[in-house]
Amino acid sequence: MSEERPDAYVRQDEPEAQTTEHRAADGELCEEFISLWSEDSNYTNLLDNRDYLSWLLDFSFDLDAQLDAARSMLTINQSAAKQVQANIKLLNERATHTGSGHDIDELICALERSSYSDAVDSLVATVVIVPMMESFFIELFQGIGKKYKEKKIEPPEHHRWRRADNWNKDPNNCKKDRWDCSVYFGKNKPQPNLYEGIRQLSQATGLCDYLEEEKKNTMDWIKALLVYRNYVFHNGLEWSEAKGNQFQELSKKKNWQYFKPRLTGETPRMFYLCDTVINEMPQMIEFIFDKAGIFAKNLASR
Repeated sequence: MSEERPDAYVRQDEPEAQTTEHRAADGELCEEFISLWSEDSNYTNLLDNRDYLSWLLDFSFDLDAQLDAARSMLTINQSAAKQVQANIKLLNERATHTGSGHDIDELICALERSSYSDAVDSLVATVVIVPMMESFFIELFQGIGKKYKEKKIEPPEHHRWRRADNWNKDPNNCKKDRWDCSVYFGKNKPQPNLYEGIRQLSQATGLCDYLEEEKKNTMDWIKALLVYRNYVFHNGLEWSEAKGNQFQELSKKKNWQYFKPRLTGETPRMFYLCDTVINEMPQMIEFIFDKAGIFAKNLASR
């Protein structure tokens, strides 16, 4: 039977306003700790880079838990895919050995089914990774904007801020949040464009310098997956001839090496994520988390 904890250790419910004040105080305390620890690597080594996101930008979800769940799902799918390929190998060996029409037909059917199961594997990988990445960037830039406001400093000079201010000062316009990464501020008006919004805000804040370290081509990877996500969400596993040709032309133009087509005749009707891309998805997301964490740490020290 567990001992009762002394009343001094029982935390009472706090009003919302008081909780907000405490959270703000916690953020200031974290910044003081970082300033004190920066001279001693023995202390800073206790934290992963992405830990600074929760501390300094008040992230509302558990990044590591989401990443672990995504890894588990991808591992399960990869195991199932290996079983499918092992079964095809056995059917191929049997058909080659017997020459039976029945065995050959069974092999052909298995190969046809595997085309769709491969497409499902790519769809599942996209579903577990890309929305997580999207919500991460939305939360990230809102947190960065809040931090600039709290510290009463302006972000680096960039045309996004000028365009946002010019648009929002017109009383006839529907106001747009300058920190909303789902919005791209064009020369004439804001437009809904998630990738361009992420890219523009990354450039405006200097985050892009962190994301492009180690020659990861991170922004290109982000764009490719966001575009692919839109295609598979709206077109399913097997695309129309027009959509297949459209995506193939875009991939060639961008020199994307992330996808492989399945042809029906000469027309690409399915596009899969390459195995290496699926395998590296969790590492790429972890890389983005960590680089954003370093950015947040450096922002807090200004």
